[in-house]
Amino acid sequence: MDVPKTVALRSGERVLWEGKTEPFGVLSGPAGRAILRQWLIGAGMIAAILALYVTDTRYLSAVPIVTLCLTMAAMLVIPFLERARLLRRRYYITNERAIVASGSRAASMERAAIDEYRLCEGRDGAKSVVLGSALRHEPDKELRYLGLYPEVNREPGQAPFIDGMVFYGVEDAEAAEHALAR
Repeated sequence: MDVPKTVALRSGERVLWEGKTEPFGVLSGPAGRAILRQWLIGAGMIAAILALYVTDTRYLSAVPIVTLCLTMAAMLVIPFLERARLLRRRYYITNERAIVASGSRAASMERAAIDEYRLCEGRDGAKSVVLGSALRHEPDKELRYLGLYPEVNREPGQAPFIDGMVFYGVEDAEAAEHALAR
C-alpha cells in the first residue's frame, strides 16, 4: 500500500487497511437541507441587522456593512472548504495505530487507545468509522465535524493525545472494521 511521506511508519508497523473519503455533495440529503436552513437563517439575521443599522443610523460607516457581508460570505463558503478538506483525507489502519493524513499533516491514535469502534451512518448516508469511546455524544449528528477535528485529550500535566477520531464517509467501511478487529 502506498503511504505518503507525511505518515512515518514505525519499525515493524504495517498497513492493514487504507481508505479515503467518498465524494459527496455538500447540499445533498438532510445535511444539505440543514446547511440551506443555516444559510437562510443567517441571511435573514444579517439582513435584519443591516436594515436596523441603515434605518437607525445618521452617519453610515462602511465597516459594519462590510463586516456583516464578509460574515455572510464566510457562512456560504465554509461548507465547501470543509468538503474539500475531507476529500483530501487518507485513512490508514496499521497493526499499531489508526492514522488520518491530509496534505503535509498526519494525526494518529494508538490501537491501545481505541477502546471501542463502530460503523456509523450519518444523516447524509455516509458510512463512517468512529474510533474511541470519547465520541459518545451522538457522533452520527456531527460526523463531518468530527471527521475534520479528532477528539484531543488535554489533561493537565500530560502531553495531548487523540482519544477519538472519525474516518468520515470511507469507501469500504466494513473492511476498515475488519482490519480493526485483527
